Amino acid sequence: MPLTQRELLDLEEHLKLQQLMIKQLSFCATTCNDPQLQAMCQNMVDKHQRAYNTMAKYLNPNLQ
Repeated sequence: MPLTQRELLDLEEHLKLQQLMIKQLSFCATTCNDPQLQAMCQNMVDKHQRAYNTMAKYLNPNLQ
């Protein structure tokens, strides 16, 4: 079943938020001096990247 216009807009907004989180957490991971905090930030980057990839499949099913 295709997504409604509202659902597409919401999905695009969530994708933008995921991209922002990825960017901010990547910055933290690369600038942090504490190895534990750096690893935590990188794990969160990976989590948000997976969420982004999953949501992006709804906009472009050919990405699977």
